[in-house]
Amino acid sequence: MNFEFKLAKEFSFEYHEGEDFLVDINSVQKQGVIVCEFNLLEDNRQKHSGRFSGVLTNSFYIDSQSELRYNAIKGFSDSYRNNQFIGKWISYITKNSKICNFGEWKIPNSEDLNIGAGEFYPNEKYFDKGWNPINEIGNDWWE
Repeated sequence: MNFEFKLAKEFSFEYHEGEDFLVDINSVQKQGVIVCEFNLLEDNRQKHSGRFSGVLTNSFYIDSQSELRYNAIKGFSDSYRNNQFIGKWISYITKNSKICNFGEWKIPNSEDLNIGAGEFYPNEKYFDKGWNPINEIGNDWWE
């Protein structure tokens, strides 16, 4: 896996009542976001393997002890998201690619896949593609 940092930017924030639910707001000295190119190479000896390639953003904060922390300050909020990846997976053998977007609580550029109001909830039309949230996974799910 490799990362190539493209941008690291500090930003200020406005405190809203209740944001200290997950993080002690008084310990936050700075907040920021990191944007990087991301490449993850799967083991090419495995069947159906390839590489993930795209752009990853991650927000962070620095606490009063100068420790870098994962930013979950607005983790209770409907608009919260972090670890946002936009990219593709490319097969080593066929060179075919598939869209591969993921993130914490929200999936970027998911179009009509996400119909949830406050949190991610998949559209019913994708249930047969494995997105059924109440679908039970059997012991042979990986086959």
